Amino acid sequence: MSLPFDLDAFVNNYDLPLHLIQAAELVEQHGFGLTLRCTTTQFQRRYRDRYGTLTEIAEPSGAGVPMLVGINFHTPEIVRVQVYAGADDWPPRNRTPMIAADLEQHTRSARVEHDEHSITLRTDTLRVTVDFDPWRLTISSRGGDLLFDTLPASVFQHPPVGASSIGGGSITDAWPWFFRHLFPFGCAHDPETDRTQTFFTARMRYDEHLYGFGEQFSAIDKRGSKIALWQANAAGNTWPTSYKNIPFFMSSRGYGLFINSAYPITYHLGDQSHTHYSVHLQDNHLDMFFIYGPAYKDILPRYTSLTGQPGLPPLWSFGLWMSRMSYNEQTQVETVAADLRDHQIPCDVIHIDTDWFADPWVNDLTFSPERFPDPQGMIARLREQGFRLTLWQIPYIAQTSAFYQEGVANGYFAKQPDGSPWLVDGFFGSTAVIDYSNPDAVAWIQSKFEPLFAMGVAAIKTDFGEGAPHDAEYATVDGLAMHNLYPLLYNQAIYEKTVEQTGEGIVWGRSAYAGSQRYPVHWGGDPAVLWGDLGNLWHGGLSLGLCGFPFWSVDIGGFGGTPSPELYTRWAQAGLFVSHPRAHGPIAREPWAFGARALDIFRKYAGLRYRLIPYLWSTANHCIKTSLPVLRPLLLDWQDDPTTATIDDQWLFGEWIMIAPILDESDHRQVYLPAGRWFDIWTGQALDGPRWLDVTAPLEVLPMYIRGGAILPMAPDMDYIGQRAWDPLTLDIYPDAESAFVLCDGDERILFMCRSNHETTIRIGEGVRAYEVLVHGLSRPESVTLDETVLVETDEAALVAQALGWCWLEEQVALIKLHGTDAVRTLRIR
Repeated sequence: MSLPFDLDAFVNNYDLPLHLIQAAELVEQHGFGLTLRCTTTQFQRRYRDRYGTLTEIAEPSGAGVPMLVGINFHTPEIVRVQVYAGADDWPPRNRTPMIAADLEQHTRSARVEHDEHSITLRTDTLRVTVDFDPWRLTISSRGGDLLFDTLPASVFQHPPVGASSIGGGSITDAWPWFFRHLFPFGCAHDPETDRTQTFFTARMRYDEHLYGFGEQFSAIDKRGSKIALWQANAAGNTWPTSYKNIPFFMSSRGYGLFINSAYPITYHLGDQSHTHYSVHLQDNHLDMFFIYGPAYKDILPRYTSLTGQPGLPPLWSFGLWMSRMSYNEQTQVETVAADLRDHQIPCDVIHIDTDWFADPWVNDLTFSPERFPDPQGMIARLREQGFRLTLWQIPYIAQTSAFYQEGVANGYFAKQPDGSPWLVDGFFGSTAVIDYSNPDAVAWIQSKFEPLFAMGVAAIKTDFGEGAPHDAEYATVDGLAMHNLYPLLYNQAIYEKTVEQTGEGIVWGRSAYAGSQRYPVHWGGDPAVLWGDLGNLWHGGLSLGLCGFPFWSVDIGGFGGTPSPELYTRWAQAGLFVSHPRAHGPIAREPWAFGARALDIFRKYAGLRYRLIPYLWSTANHCIKTSLPVLRPLLLDWQDDPTTATIDDQWLFGEWIMIAPILDESDHRQVYLPAGRWFDIWTGQALDGPRWLDVTAPLEVLPMYIRGGAILPMAPDMDYIGQRAWDPLTLDIYPDAESAFVLCDGDERILFMCRSNHETTIRIGEGVRAYEVLVHGLSRPESVTLDETVLVETDEAALVAQALGWCWLEEQVALIKLHGTDAVRTLRIR
């Protein structure tokens, strides 16, 4: 059994002395950076009784261990700072699996200025200054705005100016009381574990907000919290633990900070001092990247330039996934597929979870011959109906599995010190842990999936992965780092095999670490079937999206328990407008199981989602280039609006559609509309922000608002993606000033543009297809022209039979039909 790792052991161990950087001297200067040798002062923490209150102080107790600091510009906007406790093995290369960039490449544009007191590195974007004595590191923008300011060790030694004593005692003794728990750059060594921790503290502005850290289910602004990056089965969506811990965050001061390490990290984000945050790393090498924006939209692609561009899942994966834990018979699977088509629920994926083996959970990657007598035929029949099949597995091999002895004989599992397999308890007996740091083990387990892909299986669910024992032995990675790193290596192995076998890159993963955005898709784990969980789980998806993960899913209906029809319906309304919707739980999650009303509402919103697939697929293609999420918090687009800084119960679906779901038992909520023009999708009403709305929405209504300037390409109705071509393509347009949208359809890239002032001009790029153009927010036009041709107005019934023309549908909406041509066309509405 692997005991939990104690992330607080250092902070609570007052016997460990602190070694705090006191002064620095220049060792080496080069065109893109410098190396500093630092002296430290050793401090011993202890308590004093101050009139009945125990206060923590730190006293200097001699010279500390030497430390080295390296600073260089990876790019003009990215500064790498390495702090190393020790004097050997410098510079540490630290080529971790999280990194996809070539870290040996540096910008050559940095300029160096120094005198006897400090040294400064400058680019056209940033200025990094190190004060030698007392040591202090600051980073400022080119314009002089202070972005990052570390707490110097001198606060532990020097009293305030003009002060000499407190109550007759030494101010030098008392002053550290005011900075307890705030550890400046330094380290501490634990002789019992022979491990060294490095740490630092930086100042926070009074109005600073902090975002990211992975799929954290706390409020989107993490200021005021403590976050421990240690992978865990979060057992829902309401605890401080997380399935997906990412050592990256963004500050509202305009920068991001990435810690390039898989060792445990604890962030104190104002929970101990409201004016500072601290970072504690359980390793002697702190390797951090300061990433300047100042816009969040610039920080994210710069972060993924280090850790890898997000992968793009296949088009079919953006359809509905229907799942249960678990469908357990071939006839049941085919019946569900037929029922989906009979009930006119568009769907692309049927997923079989834990029960496709002869013995559930045994994970022998073999269909039960009794319950699934013809899996290949089943998959083929599903495919004929437009369904793909996906399968569940875990990174553990049961002792009863035929794979177990093979893995033991070849050393493919995590090991005990004596070389025997490290066993962990599973739901049905003891299991071995596949060592995904061992290339031979990876090749071995990948080969076991080949027969499944040959049958036509489309993708693999990479469940679990958060529990790699930290005190086990692995082939190439220290156990303490492997615990956090395991999800990245695990998902990478299955993803790469899927690409090799199918040509398409996708997994369905629960766990993740930095770099896992390269291997989509991920879902938000196992929420309880409670209104509170429905309201809370979006914090995780929005926070993960602020770490460079464009794609995310939820279990529609919740996981543990049976939702009421009302809870299921509200979950479906919100869950159908993430990148990858999936209905999943231990019992039926098909919409007809919740009554006729729930079925009708589900059908309505699933149909709308499928019509929006051209918009969504084009958005996804844009997201992998920009590293922006499909599920987008408002603060990304309105960074300077202080109201958006903490909104985490409404979001943009792509760039142009706002989703404001009802997340409790009521039928009303407040909705914030940021600056600009907005349109209620159901009433067509134009609304100008910024403003708050009091919205009442009966169960049939999901509050949705279209952003002014939107050009929404919409497909015909379909049962599954690819059933028919996007022809005719509907362009749902909401003019406001100037806007553009690029449609991605196969190899085609078609640019649409709209400009609105005294007339509305719409430019349609090359593409041989017919269009139906719906233009909202208009006064009744006097004329509509296509290039130089004046289109004839008719009524809606007559327009159905025509290839070219227009009609006035209702107040403020015009419908225009265009025939197919490969020329660029311009519509003018006057």
